[in-house]
Amino acid sequence: MLLVATCVGPSDIEGVGVFSETHIREGTRIWTFDPRVDRCYSRRDVKTAPAAFRELIERYAYFDTELDGYVLEGDHGRFVNHSLTPNVAFQRGGDGFALVDIRPGEELVCDYRDFEDSPVMLPSRYAALQRTHDEALPAVMRRRYAERVERHVFGE
Repeated sequence: MLLVATCVGPSDIEGVGVFSETHIREGTRIWTFDPRVDRCYSRRDVKTAPAAFRELIERYAYFDTELDGYVLEGDHGRFVNHSLTPNVAFQRGGDGFALVDIRPGEELVCDYRDFEDSPVMLPSRYAALQRTHDEALPAVMRRRYAERVERHVFGE
């Protein structure tokens, strides 16, 4: 569960990302596993679940060896993007901390290897959808579609 005020918005890294709404000081604990918000699913849970649920886990969860399960964050945390120059760090089965001072509006990014042995970077669904729309729609329709999506998704 994120312990700092955040919002989800368009990211230069991947589709959407998590952005700080306040100044976060270096060393601040920003995340902790809280079963009231976050869920940990066993391998068996995932294996026997419907395909749509398995796809959700594949896209948004990670396997935590300390918890021996797939962690699916129940808040904005599932949208934190990967970076080789992170501003937050996570411990397996534990907490996340700010590595540097983080300004309001700055994207929270982490190195997925902090909590997963071999993270798999899935192809961007956002980029794939964007390419499909760019090829199929005339420019004016793409612009209208993008504006509608932004209003719906981001409340703009």
